[in-house]
Amino acid sequence: MKKLSENIKNFRTMRGLTQADLAILLHRSVGAISNWEKGTNSPDVDTLEELCKVLKVTPNEIYGWDESQELVDYMIELNNAKTMIEVIKRERADNDEVLKAYADKFGKLLNQ
Repeated sequence: MKKLSENIKNFRTMRGLTQADLAILLHRSVGAISNWEKGTNSPDVDTLEELCKVLKVTPNEIYGWDESQELVDYMIELNNAKTMIEVIKRERADNDEVLKAYADKFGKLLNQ
C-alpha cells in the first residue's frame, strides 16, 4: 500500500495541512497520521471515508487507482516554486523587479 501512504501525504500537503491539522480534523493522533504516511499501517474504512472528505479526494484517488493529474501538476509546480524561491533568496534579488514578480507568483502558489 505504498501508493496509499504517499497519496495521504501528498494530498495533505496539497491542501496545506500539517499532520497535526489532519489529526485534529479526523480525531486521531499525530502518530496515527505519521504511521499512515510511512505505510506502517492504514486507516480503517470509516476513517478512510472521513479522510477522503477532508482531503477532497475520492477513494480511487487516495488509493492511486486513478492518476490525478491535478496532484502531479501541483507537486511539479510546488517543487519549481521552492527551487525558484531558494534561487531568489540566494541571489538576494530584492531589487530586481522580474525576480520579485516570480517570487510573488511562487509565494502565492505555496500559500494556496
